[in-house]
Amino acid sequence: SKIDDFNNSRSLPTLKTRIRSIYPNWGFVTLASGNNAGVVTNSNLDVVRGGETIAKLLVTAVESSTASASIVPDSLKSDVTLMVGDQVVPGQKAIVPASAN
Repeated sequence: SKIDDFNNSRSLPTLKTRIRSIYPNWGFVTLASGNNAGVVTNSNLDVVRGGETIAKLLVTAVESSTASASIVPDSLKSDVTLMVGDQVVPGQKAIVPASAN
């Protein structure tokens, strides 16, 4: 199951991490967890606050205890700003890259 998740670019369903830092000018964040916690490169993640998904991320790089992820354009709700400490969980839906449309 873990191998299937890795091969299909899905972070482990048990993953729960937080945003460690935010780089809005470059459109990415770093996470407080990496592959030791089940973050997988090219996987989709949801940023959750108050039980609601407020943004979507696409994991771009993973190390043992940290990862970086692009903020998916147009996924951030217009009246919301990402904050350090926001909860990040595996995404519920696949994100189709704009180049595939």
